[in-house]
Amino acid sequence: MSKGDFSGLAKKRKSIVATDFIEGAATDGAGSLSGLDHKARRDFKSIRLAFNEYEYRLLERAAADANLSLVTYVRSAWMTKAKKGT
Repeated sequence: MSKGDFSGLAKKRKSIVATDFIEGAATDGAGSLSGLDHKARRDFKSIRLAFNEYEYRLLERAAADANLSLVTYVRSAWMTKAKKGT
């Protein structure tokens, strides 16, 4: 079968310049925290993390030593790290 019969059916892809793509991207506000309530209800997003037994028990022990629930301990650690920017 010759290619001549079906060669025009494939869509021609238009090349795009990286800067055009980047400049044309819509911003979703992920970089801006202004206008967000840091005391709002925690029903926006949840995350599921996998831990091995050693990691989980270490976190449990650290949370107990800090007199916090495991979830509060992990959230507090993440927020502290995020606010430092590292």
